[in-house]
Amino acid sequence: SSSRYCTRRNSEYRAPDPLAPGSAYGEAKRYCELLCSTSGVPFTVARLFACFGPRQALESGFAIPDFFRQLLINGRIEIAGDGEARRAFGYITDVVAALLKLLLRGDSGPQVCNVGADTPVVSIAELARLVAHIWGGADVLIRGNSGDALRPRYIPDISKMKALHPPQVGLEAGLRRVAESLRASHTMNSAVSRA
Repeated sequence: SSSRYCTRRNSEYRAPDPLAPGSAYGEAKRYCELLCSTSGVPFTVARLFACFGPRQALESGFAIPDFFRQLLINGRIEIAGDGEARRAFGYITDVVAALLKLLLRGDSGPQVCNVGADTPVVSIAELARLVAHIWGGADVLIRGNSGDALRPRYIPDISKMKALHPPQVGLEAGLRRVAESLRASHTMNSAVSRA
């Protein structure tokens, strides 16, 4: 994931700050890859990028489930930042298919494969508006400055993944599946609570 890579501000790349509060996660990934590469054991690293799908925990802190959680609770979406950070989101069935193909391929590595999606690239604000539209129309409020200034773009190079399993489910189709799953779950929970 991008936590493994150097951070980026505008078009300038720089090394991660090991003292920054969020850097332990990326440093741990870097260290694990270093251990693998020096072990002499064949390995494949799958780096997962922004994936989503039905039954993802709504309290996970990730954009898509958070937007649906906000719609369920408040009937609108609020973005704390400026909404300008750009991402590409991979649907869970494509992610799982790529991981299985990596596993079953049996290459003797070492290799690294980014797993996710590289299109469409949308801003967080565009994503929120699309989620609101799919849900049936709702307000999207943008409340402030970007909290993700170090990673304004989060787009992986998935060329190795595409050779194994090109993504099949686009962003809008995947969001519709999530919305249908949430509506079905919400309807079932309402029926159970009335019984």
